[in-house]
Amino acid sequence: HGKLYCQPGLAEPITITATSITISGPGALLECGSEAQRYDGSIRFLLRDTGAVAGGHVHGGGAPASIAVEAGGTLRMFGNRAANFGWQRIAAEVRAGATAVALEQPVGWQVGDRLALGPTGFDFAEAEERTVAAVSADGRTVTVTEPFAHDHGAFTKEYVEGARRAVIDQRAEIANLTRNIVISSAGDRATLDRTRRGAGVVIRAGGAAYVDGVELSLGGKLGVLGEYPFHWHLVGDAAGQFLRNSAIHHSYQRCVTIHGTDAAE
Repeated sequence: HGKLYCQPGLAEPITITATSITISGPGALLECGSEAQRYDGSIRFLLRDTGAVAGGHVHGGGAPASIAVEAGGTLRMFGNRAANFGWQRIAAEVRAGATAVALEQPVGWQVGDRLALGPTGFDFAEAEERTVAAVSADGRTVTVTEPFAHDHGAFTKEYVEGARRAVIDQRAEIANLTRNIVISSAGDRATLDRTRRGAGVVIRAGGAAYVDGVELSLGGKLGVLGEYPFHWHLVGDAAGQFLRNSAIHHSYQRCVTIHGTDAAE
């Protein structure tokens, strides 16, 4: 029933740790930046699981490790690292032992960012995560701090049958996972990976979410219905609402779930 704003212009990072955050009631708002003035600080929302919900369907605000947007409430989050942060394909093969990646398009990535490089073999576990050590002046080559353990191909294959022609692009995908607004799980990683009970954002009927340039990690609760990293739940017409330019990784259950909702982007 109130409004909470992320203060811009702060040099020091902010961490907010809570069991749950509920945005509910007429005019209720949690806002970090806007489309016109994106949030320029560094903030993490760490949501703590209490273990109170062992299974079954979760209803109502305040479920453990959640940001719940209820009737009348609005969630607005606009990170300042949304531009040019969509995934792209690599421009040249990356061999095992290499530390440099040639990119198809220039990027504004920063030292310390975390990257995910997709597999091109038959084993999904060959996807690799690395930290940026340097970016070339033209933004087309990224060097990482640790060599890659697997080959990542960068080839295309053309198929022709009569007048029909198709080109299959099998270059590995690469994505930057780092954003300046983070929603994640509180607690040590080993315990979270064992229990698989992570954080989540849920928007319910009468609530609204406008999220752009946010990182959601360690989200969802394995085997618990209704507990996902990002979830529109029975909102109905959600015209204008969106989740854009964001990174969702290391989830315990699914990614984005849209249930009984239409028109969200």
